[in-house]
Amino acid sequence: TGNSEKTISALAERMPYLTQFLAEPKFCPMPEVSVAAGGRVFRAFGHIAHKANQNAMLSTLICANAYNGTILWKRALPKGFMIHRNTMIATSDTLYLGDHRSCKRIDAATGEIRSEIVVPEGISDGPTWKWMAMVDGVLYALVGAKEFEVPTQPSQTPGLGHWPWGMWPGHDYANPKTNFGFGRTFLAINPSSKEILWNHREEDYVDSRGVCMRNDRIYFYSPAKSVGCLDAKNGDVVWSNTDAALLEAIGADSRAQHPITGYSTQTFIKCTDDLLFFAGPQRNRLEQRTAKSSGKRNTAISCWCCVTTQSMRSVRSSVHPRRWNPDTNSPTRTVVSWPICTCAALAPGRPARRTAFSIEPRAEPCASTRPRTSPLTSPQCVRPVRTV
Repeated sequence: TGNSEKTISALAERMPYLTQFLAEPKFCPMPEVSVAAGGRVFRAFGHIAHKANQNAMLSTLICANAYNGTILWKRALPKGFMIHRNTMIATSDTLYLGDHRSCKRIDAATGEIRSEIVVPEGISDGPTWKWMAMVDGVLYALVGAKEFEVPTQPSQTPGLGHWPWGMWPGHDYANPKTNFGFGRTFLAINPSSKEILWNHREEDYVDSRGVCMRNDRIYFYSPAKSVGCLDAKNGDVVWSNTDAALLEAIGADSRAQHPITGYSTQTFIKCTDDLLFFAGPQRNRLEQRTAKSSGKRNTAISCWCCVTTQSMRSVRSSVHPRRWNPDTNSPTRTVVSWPICTCAALAPGRPARRTAFSIEPRAEPCASTRPRTSPLTSPQCVRPVRTV
């Protein structure tokens, strides 16, 4: 298709692909969340170290030069909060970081906290930030009650490589009231004035792993209850679908936390202008839905989506995504195995073929493809790490 040809052309212009730098920290705890903007990469490291050489970065946020890897500053993160969620947003001058107390507005250059946005009392089950997005200067969020506090797990094990798998504390998602990322209140906020532009409350708990946004629409999933859509301009419900066949197609959450499937905290929803995709470590199939009219199953599979970020070569047949026959409500065939893509890229308009997906060009070129001249590469940026 035309889109595919443009994609291939854009990727070809970036060749050859060269490693620009290797930099500290080389060994890091898990989980990890990274965002980038303005020539800086922000990385938040979590609470689990599997080797002793990872202990130094437990519960730590760092800012690195995107052009040479120099660490510009670092600061401690609050312990007990599961960071593996979409509550970190970077702009050219500000890092927005949500946790169980507030959303911090951090100066991107210095690491200092400029201000904090706190969820007002009375409109939410609690102060915890579950999911965030920013469009045209407006901050959107799912917020709710305090969650299960994860224990910090340092390691005394020497050596390199390999980590164990297991159902670590809280990863079983046993209670929606305290699950990681579960909430019932959506907000739209002016981050400068902290004014609440609108708020919307759902009766059932929304799983932030199943929330995404596109074209002034916020799509969300309440496990085994409904799929819904909000108008991001005013918070009104555009549609809500509680159809039993839809919920059965999406399926119940599996345990995950296994090298074949991946981590239970990973997101499992993606969207295009027209379609919603449900797939991930917790799902045993890929389900496609139209995004425009109450989440009905689309009659034509027009694109493929890779939404799993677990770094394995292929998935087993028992967890393969499937192409669905809308007339019989059953899979017509199993999609072939593919190497797992870490960008969760969508390929609109791509016909069904053995190549399962392609990668669309980013709206902005990544750091390795930008001009090498940058204010961040100046000598004053190569300095001892600043601890905030």
